[in-house]
Amino acid sequence: MITTKMTDDFYPVPPSFGALMKRQGSEKSFVETVKLLGSYEEVVRRFGDGKNLEEYQVMKKLMKAVKCTSFRELRQQMLFREFVEFLIEDTLIQKINISESIHQNIALYLATEPKKYYFDPQYGCIVHHYDFRQLNDTPSKDQLRRTVSEYLQKFEKRISVNNISVDINDVQEVMDGGTPRICRYITITISSTLVQTLEKLDDMKFRLVRYS
Repeated sequence: MITTKMTDDFYPVPPSFGALMKRQGSEKSFVETVKLLGSYEEVVRRFGDGKNLEEYQVMKKLMKAVKCTSFRELRQQMLFREFVEFLIEDTLIQKINISESIHQNIALYLATEPKKYYFDPQYGCIVHHYDFRQLNDTPSKDQLRRTVSEYLQKFEKRISVNNISVDINDVQEVMDGGTPRICRYITITISSTLVQTLEKLDDMKFRLVRYS
């Protein structure tokens, strides 16, 4: 099993497909769910009464914009369709920039085990197929580098890849006073250029961890 090591220097690899979008906590989940509902009544059934809804920052912004003091008043003044459209306006929902979008696309791929994605069994990174010892072999590192390169060429056409490096380091860790164990850090660094503007992006670093 691969877990992630969260640091400021490495872009976090998400644990599942749920992390595709920029992390915005419950605010993002709220808006994405509302978009799938068909009426104010369904919103209330899903999220509770007006007091609960009014706690979301996006709702506070909306009510302030249309000069309402409560969700009840908002329902009386705005059609549900208009309500949904307002929520997804650029001024209310922060959109990720192209660089972060590319980061998330790659991170999602690295986090996914092949054959686990129903719509494309070939999608996913082979790093999940290697055990602790295999990951330190040069052939394994070379194959991982090739597969990442192939993925980027096929699915991430917004960038031109200049270089991909795979580094593996072992670190001894002790968790909560327990028995020391060896962690194998797999660091994948991607150097690339935006195809549209020819802008060289900062190196993208991804770290995965395998425990002995």
